[in-house]
Amino acid sequence: MKRTAEDKLLEIGMHWLRRGGVRGLSVRGICAEAGVSPGTFTTYFKTLREFADRLLAQWYEPLKEEVGRHRSDGANAYERLRSELRASSHFFHENAAVMMQLIIDAGKSQASVQDLLHAARLTHMSWLSEAIADAQREGYIVKEPVERVMLYLFGAINFPCLLYQLMPEEGLPKDAAFFRVMEGAADEKSALQRLDWALQGIMIKQ
Repeated sequence: MKRTAEDKLLEIGMHWLRRGGVRGLSVRGICAEAGVSPGTFTTYFKTLREFADRLLAQWYEPLKEEVGRHRSDGANAYERLRSELRASSHFFHENAAVMMQLIIDAGKSQASVQDLLHAARLTHMSWLSEAIADAQREGYIVKEPVERVMLYLFGAINFPCLLYQLMPEEGLPKDAAFFRVMEGAADEKSALQRLDWALQGIMIKQ
């Protein structure tokens, strides 16, 4: 299928999003890289805000679809929770650089990012909360406040990866051992192992 100018703009916009977040998007710069005029841009997107909204929706949609599939696969509550967490962890590790940029964007009050975070709370985070509550109700995991369980799991799975993204590209020689540990902790295989360990820590013996 032939790529349209709209497709090209969104593809290039996604590269810009990874490099500098929503705050780094530039209509003129993206159009120059795409080889189209700003007039062509406004044919598809009335404003930069509309373009950013489309980019973020396109970026986030695969996670929504993946979690949706796990919610309807008929597995028990524990397996559903584990599957949703694995899907979330995979998405986090594939998109850690973008997520770091979006965290900065949110701190700078970028409206598109704030809307995305609000939508995520209403969709993915609510699904995850339901999965935790279901696993508690069916007696698989400890009955503690859902938000506390969610933070515990996030800390065990993805927090090391987040720290790794915050580290400078060139570590100081005296910190070399720490950087090696963080590099290992940030890879996806390690994160999934930590997920299973974390879940075992809150499981109720059947």
